[in-house]
Amino acid sequence: MSKPLKTSTDRFTSLPEHVAHEILKFLPLEDISRLSVVSRTCRQVCISMPSLKVNVVPYLYNATKRTQLMNYVDRLLSLRRGMDSRCLFIDWGLPSTEEVHRVLSWLHNAVVCNFKQLKLILRLKSGSEFRVPPSLLCSTSLESLTVNISTSALLKFPSYCSSINGFSSLESLTLCGVRIDESFSNWVSICCKFLRKLCLSQIKETKSLVINSSSMYQLFISSTYNNELCHLQVSAETLEYMTLRWEFDDSPNNRTLQLSIPKLQIFLWRGTVLSFPFTENMACLKSLRSITYTSHNLVRLYCDVCYLKSRSLGDILQVSNITIKVK
Repeated sequence: MSKPLKTSTDRFTSLPEHVAHEILKFLPLEDISRLSVVSRTCRQVCISMPSLKVNVVPYLYNATKRTQLMNYVDRLLSLRRGMDSRCLFIDWGLPSTEEVHRVLSWLHNAVVCNFKQLKLILRLKSGSEFRVPPSLLCSTSLESLTVNISTSALLKFPSYCSSINGFSSLESLTLCGVRIDESFSNWVSICCKFLRKLCLSQIKETKSLVINSSSMYQLFISSTYNNELCHLQVSAETLEYMTLRWEFDDSPNNRTLQLSIPKLQIFLWRGTVLSFPFTENMACLKSLRSITYTSHNLVRLYCDVCYLKSRSLGDILQVSNITIKVK
C-alpha cells in the first residue's frame, strides 16, 4: 500500500508581513519578481515592500534582462500606489533615451507612492545632462534625496520660477559627483525652505558656489576634483555645524571665502583652506566674535595642524575655544 504524499508547509507566507519584508530586502529584484508569481499572498507581500531597490549593475550588458527589470518596476510602482513607502533606491546606467524616460517615470511614480527617501546612482555619459522631473518637487512626503552621478554630468533642477512652492518636507539633500550651475543657489533658497542638512560631495567643474538658507542646520562641502572651486559663499542664519574640505595647489589669493553664519558652533576644516592669509581672505570669520564670546555658544575649530600657518589663530579669529586635532 503506497504512502500518501506529504505536502510541504509554506512557512514564508505564514510569517508576519514585516518579517517577510525583512527577508525580501536581501534578495535582488529579479528574485522578488519570480516570487511574486508563486501565489497571491507572495504577490501581495512583494508589492507591499516598504523599500524598493532597483539595481541594473548585474545587467549592464544584457539588454533583455534590463528590459524585463524595467517592465517589472513599472508594474510594481503602479500597483503599490497608496501604500506606505519608505525608500526607493535606483542604481541605473542610462545608455538610451528610452531608459532615461523610464527612470524619469519612476521618479514621478515615487511621488505618487509617497516615498520618504529617494536615493539615485546614475551612470551617465561624461558631459551629459540629467534633469530632475518637476513632479518630484510636488512631493509632500519626500524627506531625504540623494543623487550620486558616476561621471561629470550636469544635474539640472526644475526652474524655481515654475515650482515656487518647492519641497514641503525635504530635510536632507545629498549630491555627490555632480556638476551644478549658478541656478542651484536660487533653487535651494526658494524650493528647499525646510532643508536641514545639505551635503555637496566631490562637486565637479563648479567654479563658484553660493549657499543661502534660512533653515539649514548642517552643511558639508567637499571640492577636491581638479581644484576647480574658486569662490564659496555661505549665508545661513541657523547653521550650527559646517564641514569644509577644499584642496587646491595654486595660490590661495585666487580663492575667496565669504561666510555669514552667526550661530555656528562647530566648524571642521580639511585641506589647504588653512593656507589662506587670515588677515585678508578669512577676515569674514572675525564676525564670529560677537556671538562666540558668550559661554553658552562656543565655536570649536578643528583643523589639521600640518596645514596651520598662523601663530596667533586665537587672536585673529577671536573665538572662545579652539581645539587643534592632530591626526
